[in-house]
Amino acid sequence: MISVFIREQRRYTFDELEELLAGSRSDLKEILKQLKLNGIVKNVKKTSEEANLSDLTNEEESYDDSPDKVFYVFTYVGIVAVKDVVLKCCPKYLKKTSDYNPVLKQALRVIEKYDRQSQQLDLYSDLGEKMTVNRLAIMIFLLQDYYDYGLYSEVRDIIAENGRGEILWDKTVNTVYPIISDGEPFYSTLYTRYHVTDDENFFRRLHACILGEVSKEMEEAGLINLFDISGLPHSDEKREDLGDADYILYRIDREIDIQFNTRKNSLLQAMAIYISNKSITADAAETFSMFGTTRFNLIWENVCNEVFGDERNIPMGSLLLPQKLNNGYKRTEPLISVIERPEWCGLTKDGSYFYQKADKTLIPDFLAIRKLNGKYKFVILDAKYYNLQFEKNMALKGQPGIESITKQYLYELAYKDFIQKHGIESVINCFLFPTEEDTVQDKGYVRLDFLHSLGLKNIAVRLVPARKIFDDYLADRKIDISILKLS
Repeated sequence: MISVFIREQRRYTFDELEELLAGSRSDLKEILKQLKLNGIVKNVKKTSEEANLSDLTNEEESYDDSPDKVFYVFTYVGIVAVKDVVLKCCPKYLKKTSDYNPVLKQALRVIEKYDRQSQQLDLYSDLGEKMTVNRLAIMIFLLQDYYDYGLYSEVRDIIAENGRGEILWDKTVNTVYPIISDGEPFYSTLYTRYHVTDDENFFRRLHACILGEVSKEMEEAGLINLFDISGLPHSDEKREDLGDADYILYRIDREIDIQFNTRKNSLLQAMAIYISNKSITADAAETFSMFGTTRFNLIWENVCNEVFGDERNIPMGSLLLPQKLNNGYKRTEPLISVIERPEWCGLTKDGSYFYQKADKTLIPDFLAIRKLNGKYKFVILDAKYYNLQFEKNMALKGQPGIESITKQYLYELAYKDFIQKHGIESVINCFLFPTEEDTVQDKGYVRLDFLHSLGLKNIAVRLVPARKIFDDYLADRKIDISILKLS
């Protein structure tokens, strides 16, 4: 088992990957084929200009498969297991650090939380269906479920005479002959009921066996340190002691039919899928498993929106405004609704006009109204998952395109009337880029003079510490926008 770190968007040559993976050329070609089929690796032409780039556009992609003519670019953050190789793909903004483990560990927790909230990660399939692609996700689900809820449990009710627990008065009164003392009944025997966990339950034992296998499998794949796997239950049994795979799947199927607890049903399905699939450590060409995303840019945007407190969908009547909401706006409609939709004007055969509104319009990533230093600010942010190089005497690289810049100006223009009618003093417009540094870095601004001349704000440029942003996201903490040092 080979386990290596890979950096997203870095340009790798075939020889570099061969050295990293210490494998034969034929094995590496097969691995790259699997990665390309699953959208994890893309080819770009091997040129000196391309070697210096840090991001990838669709226009750059090459369909040449000649190892000596292309770079291989990983467009993925997370873990991929293919054949006997485990690739641990780190976010692209890492430039200085050589200790990738804590960064990827945090990124995996962020991905897991994002997928849990957005429900984009498909963990389940019909019993018996082969689903090797999501095996790592199933294993992580099993671990997370155990840490949240413990072992699968089946509780039995025990009725005893003079035992612990609640008294069963109906059974006591109907069964025991009372002794009358001073006109009051006295019962020499009380029937009681208490609950016990059935430690010998088949599915509880199966659950413990599977967790032991998951721990071992993750260790062999070099993933133990990334998932804080500790404190798992010890089982002297092996899964084979409970029966072969077909028998266990039959028992699970029967249990699902009679189990109405949602959490238990999910756990049973996950255990069935785990049993039905091959080990990620198996040395087979078709073995492929992954946990992560090719769209970490969407996660970066979502995380920034969460921690800075996006207000696009807040009803305007609930916003912190310096003045009462103007009569031209509806209290119940969200702030995002201020941006008008394009209106199409058509001409009929008789020369009259008709009008139709388009369904879609401009959609900013982040809007908010904040009171900073005693003044109300209209805040427009755009989280950009780019590797920005913006230094004196160095070429400008990794910057957003002209369409991103013009849209930021248009967002301010779309809200200009709203801002003026409510006495909001100024506008903050800013791009947010991730950095591995520990503090916010003011990198200046970007502007288009012909739009700036209309009275629109320059777009500030800030590098923000990804580690802190992700820590606050995982802890459900908000960040005050003042941290961005925007005037």
